Amino acid sequence: LGAILVAIQDQVGRRPVIRFGAFSATLFSALIALSTSYPLELLLRVLQGLSFAFMQYGFAAWYAEFLPINSRGPLYVALTAGWPLGRSLAIGMAWGLNGSHWRWLQALPAGLMVLVCLISLTIPESPRFLSISGNLAGAHTILRRVYAFNRTPFPVPNAEALLHQHRASMTERKHDALAEWKARLLRLWRRQP
Repeated sequence: LGAILVAIQDQVGRRPVIRFGAFSATLFSALIALSTSYPLELLLRVLQGLSFAFMQYGFAAWYAEFLPINSRGPLYVALTAGWPLGRSLAIGMAWGLNGSHWRWLQALPAGLMVLVCLISLTIPESPRFLSISGNLAGAHTILRRVYAFNRTPFPVPNAEALLHQHRASMTERKHDALAEWKARLLRLWRRQP
């Protein structure tokens, strides 16, 4: 499942994956609170879990791509510290509701997920994804915003020159790869009897 999710987010971007996961998890959380039978609740819980996994994979990649390389490990571990806190909160809510109000136990997280949905509407796309997909100007804009927010000088002053250099190197690579394939095909053709 993880490999499929990674392949999808490498094609469409981190932000759409996070948004889809957040909105679908919110929808399924709300529908669980309204379910009328156990099989329906079970199906909705499976779909909710898949939605959370989708959102988590997208957010993990997005978060890691914004972190500086030298402190990525500790900051990524800090992100996982939220899981025990969230589970403790869920256990406390279940105890507080005394197990008799299970619909409220499902509806409260759905309400919190609305906040996650609103936040997901404001996040920028990963600069790494944008640069890999050829949108260096977009990546440059986002990085400028990050540097401005952190009040640090931006290290690359001329995005247009960098973009032109990247396009030229990509064209050169494609030309070199095409010439290499032509040479291979000619060698194979000459070997034929």
